[in-house]
Amino acid sequence: MKTRYYLLYSLLLIFVSCKKTDNLGTLNSTVYSKNNRTLLVYMGGNNNLSKETYDKIEALKKSYVSSMGRLLILQAAKGGSPKLMEIGLDSNGHSELKILKTYPSGNAASKAVFKEALQDVVKEAYADSYGLVLFSHASGWLPERTLIRPRTILQDGDQDMELTDFAAAIPDHFFDFMIFESCFMAGIEVAYELKDKTDYIVASSAEILSPGFIDVYPKMLPCLYKPAADLTSFAQLYFNHYNQKEGELRAATIAVIDTKTLPALAEWVRQNVDYNFPPGDLKDLQHFDRYQTHRLFFDFEDYYRRLSPPASHKELTTLLQNTVKYKAATPRFLMAYNGFAIDQFSGLTSYIPQKDFEYLNVAYKKLKWTLAVNP
Repeated sequence: MKTRYYLLYSLLLIFVSCKKTDNLGTLNSTVYSKNNRTLLVYMGGNNNLSKETYDKIEALKKSYVSSMGRLLILQAAKGGSPKLMEIGLDSNGHSELKILKTYPSGNAASKAVFKEALQDVVKEAYADSYGLVLFSHASGWLPERTLIRPRTILQDGDQDMELTDFAAAIPDHFFDFMIFESCFMAGIEVAYELKDKTDYIVASSAEILSPGFIDVYPKMLPCLYKPAADLTSFAQLYFNHYNQKEGELRAATIAVIDTKTLPALAEWVRQNVDYNFPPGDLKDLQHFDRYQTHRLFFDFEDYYRRLSPPASHKELTTLLQNTVKYKAATPRFLMAYNGFAIDQFSGLTSYIPQKDFEYLNVAYKKLKWTLAVNP
């Protein structure tokens, strides 16, 4: 009996150790305790966001309660190496921060460190479900060193992580959800590149005003530890917090995106969109950026309706309703600071190739979205 028990136990360990670890490398033989969900908050703050990473950690500590699953943080800040830490409770029930690992020669914006961090999350806090909150400077799908500011998915010092490297570091179907506490991440290009990595994405079409989620974390964090993470409530709490503010501080966009329906949306584009048909003056399209001389982030539905026959628009509306589970936007966004009115809002944005940005046009052709809709 004892031999049989050990055999069954060994088989169980093999099964548990292999779950959601594909492409993360070989793990050691540590016995992983099962938890419902592990949340990783990945902070690329080795820049002018450094202080904000400490503020966010304090907010998360105050928000954590014993009924939640594991809460891990990768913090990159000025003056030190990236650290993987865990927020938990001490013997007296008080929240505490424990350092699990330091990456002494690593840069949090490198594909290698990000992939190693995911390996360590599985080793340290194995769970049936994983969620990600990513905080840093960001510019959606844009390549590194675009225009003046080198901001892509993640920034650490003078190094950036591009969307394709970010996606390549994540095993397929690893995350149940990804939440971007960063700017311009609700692009169709981002969502399609990550559709095989996560079931849901929570992101903003426009910028996210500082301090982001900090003030609302006590209400928002519990939403992420429900058996089925309540991403709609999470997004609503964020939006309501900023929507009740006055003046220029009343500025927010947010959407919950179901990635499983994106292939159907791409098929609609293939069948109905004529890219040779001019969309009209780009100044007339709904945009979500505040660049003074150009626009790079346009409303998805506004753009693609202009390139497709009216008879196909009802189907587009249905597909977008199936894809964008929740969306909300304030009527205006930083109007006093070269901002914009929000008259149309589908919850997704799209880049439009422009003759002034040949470098971007070339990079855009390599994305999975572009290959899917215009192979």
